Amino acid sequence: MKLFLLLFLFATLLVAKSFYFHEQRYSAALEKTLDFEGVISFGVNSLKIKYKNTDKTIIFKNEEVDILQGSKRLKLSEEQSLQMALFFETLLDIYHQRDVKLAKNFHIQQHIRVVFFIPFGDIQEYIKKIELYKDLKRVTSIKFFLQNNDTIKIKIEHEIQ
Repeated sequence: MKLFLLLFLFATLLVAKSFYFHEQRYSAALEKTLDFEGVISFGVNSLKIKYKNTDKTIIFKNEEVDILQGSKRLKLSEEQSLQMALFFETLLDIYHQRDVKLAKNFHIQQHIRVVFFIPFGDIQEYIKKIELYKDLKRVTSIKFFLQNNDTIKIKIEHEIQ
């Protein structure tokens, strides 16, 4: 049993990658920009965001979103949960380069250092467009433009080894 657990943990470490990030959110309703930093970890079908200087953690797994504030689980409305799940699912698809899945929801326009994702279908109810910025070797940032005129920009600082 211990060997199985060790192999499972080792396999999880090989699959999951973690990055320091800086997030900038603009709220059109509040006319305010908020800045956050933390660590984002990508698994095969999950992600975890741990914000710096707070005990807030967001976990997306099995198409469900959990927001933890310390040991408390925060309750989301059905609409909030659906929007966040679509956002995180899209983020995972982009990270893992699931082009076939992305092509089912987005027109993709690739340029040298930026890729534009223009949504169609149900997802366009929440997302106006996505801009993915990259240098020659890696993604440097991703910016989501939402239908409520909010924006979320995630700048990838560097991978945690």
